[in-house]
Parts: sequence; C-alpha cells; structure tokens
Amino acid sequence: MLSIKQLRVLCQATAPNPARESLVGKFSRMFSIYFTRLFIPTNITPNQITVMSVLVFFAGIAAVMVGNLVWGLIGCLLIFFSIILDGCDGEIARYKKNGSVAGTLFVEPVSHDVQYGLMFPLLGLGSYLQSTSVEAWTFIVLGFIAGIAKLLFRLLEVRMWNLTSYMNQISDEKIEEIKRDYTEKAPHIRLVYWINKNIFSSTGVFVVLLVAVLFSQVELYIYLYALGYTGLWLLLFGKQMYKVSKKKY
Repeated sequence: MLSIKQLRVLCQATAPNPARESLVGKFSRMFSIYFTRLFIPTNITPNQITVMSVLVFFAGIAAVMVGNLVWGLIGCLLIFFSIILDGCDGEIARYKKNGSVAGTLFVEPVSHDVQYGLMFPLLGLGSYLQSTSVEAWTFIVLGFIAGIAKLLFRLLEVRMWNLTSYMNQISDEKIEEIKRDYTEKAPHIRLVYWINKNIFSSTGVFVVLLVAVLFSQVELYIYLYALGYTGLWLLLFGKQMYKVSKKKY
C-alpha cells in the first residue's frame, strides 16, 4: 500500500481545468484520497462509487428539505461527502487503471445531470411544504427554472465542445494549452470564470447552500440559481452564437 503522499501524486496528478475547478473541489481532494485508500483493497468499481455519490447526494437534499437548521446542516455534510466520493471514482480509476470511456464520458456526466437537474426542484418543493405563504408555489416554479437552466447550460457547453473538437481535432497537448491560456486572460474575464466555478458549478452550489441553511434562506437560494443559471445560459448562448457566426462552422 502506497502512502497518502504517493497516492496523491499517482491519483491526483491530473488536475481539472483551472477555469472550472472550484475551491470546494480543491478542498474535497484533501479528504477524498483517504477514502480512496479505503476503496483500493476492495472490488468496488469507479462507476459503483459514482452511484454511491448520487445516493448520498440525494440523502443530503432530503435532509435539507426537512426545513430546520440541524437537518439542514446534516444535509450539507452529506452533500459535501458526495463531492468527496465524486473525486474518489476518478482516483480509483487512475490507481487501478480500470477507468472506462463510458464511465468518463457517460456515467459521471449523467450522474451530475441527474443531481443538479433535480436538486433545485426538490429544494423548491421543500420550501413550498415548509411555507405558509399563499405564493409558496413560486418556489416550485423557480426550482424547476433553476434546474432546467442548469441542464441547458451544461448541454450548451457540451455542444460547443463537441463542435470545436470535431473541427479542430483537439489533442491532449491542445487541452493543456487551453489550461495554460487561462492564466493569461484579462482580470475581468477570470473574475467571471471564478464566479461561475465557485458559485454556479456543481461543487460551488454547496457553499451557497450551506450559507442559505445557516441563515434559513433556502428560498433565496432558489431565487439566486433560477435567475443566475438563466442569465448564464443566455450569456453563454450569445457568446457561442457569436463564435459560430465568426468561424462559419
């Protein structure tokens, strides 16, 4: 068995794109390697860990839906644990070299689609059930808007990536060049990336949810992401349509 330091070098050497990696994602890797070490002697596969992550995630969402501080904090802990497990599947795949194309390009992305497509409608439902307001039904509507906008945003990213990959035949070297170019972008562009990855990314939504639970403002959390994801989708759509028109794909 390798030491934790050796495992980090072996399993965490391939860091995500810095334009997309949130602070929560980095923080979770401090813990994920310890769980990875526990998984190594077992026959548990990366895809099975992904399924475990999804189940823990929705257990956390269910706890937040209860509507009180204690259960809300328990829910946030479960959601953070699901983020840790989400890191373990890739680490196990790198260690055992048993990762698959289906796992990387289908199972894990689909698990995120399910998680972040359904979490906002469920939180909206929880807020509706806990509220005595006549207009509480708006929480459900906003929850669905946030979930749909999040999925549309992810879909738009995938479509553009597929288009540019097809046209440019992006190699691993090109991907590394894209990562390096990120550090040379203008400060205001990097600020937008920072906001996206630390507030609106799959891991970024965790910190905002924790703050919302602490201050009993889950309803405002739903409003934020309904408006935020819709705005981000519109901005990304406009940006990509401009690129497509200029390059005449």
